Amino acid sequence: MGEATYSPALQIGVPFGVRSSKEGHSCCGGCCDMRRATIIVNIITIILSMIVIVFVIERIVLLDRLYYDNTAKMFEVVKGISNPVLIFILCAYSVCLAIGISGAISYNKNFVVVSLIAYCVKCGIAAYMNDPMVVITQALFAYPNAVLVKEIKDGIMTPHNYENEKQSCCCV
Repeated sequence: MGEATYSPALQIGVPFGVRSSKEGHSCCGGCCDMRRATIIVNIITIILSMIVIVFVIERIVLLDRLYYDNTAKMFEVVKGISNPVLIFILCAYSVCLAIGISGAISYNKNFVVVSLIAYCVKCGIAAYMNDPMVVITQALFAYPNAVLVKEIKDGIMTPHNYENEKQSCCCV
């Protein structure tokens, strides 16, 4: 059988609780550590959500100018959701992702779980609405959040150990 490797609890020259080698997962084929990847994908998603909100508001204003009937046109339904409800959902979604960014920065797994749940809910809604591109995108963006939660829970991603786990192809 194979030899068992021995890893002492205390290593000489390494502070207690700090690992001497990278144990965490890398995102995108080794590009980023999961903390950095979570922050990046959540920021990208918030920006895209804000762009959609601007387009929806612009659409409401445009329809108001064209038809002079703001009340009826404002509640026009897009894919089964009225415009104000869509704006509210996107704002709530963005707040959940901002909480996830805060959790990634502060190593708080419960905050990261909030953004993970938001991605999963949006993925489920997209699956229900038969929108495979959104399902794939949300699943890919949920991945770093899920792995970061696991790494924080397992003690791999900690403030003391981040120097070993830090990895980036462009942002270090």
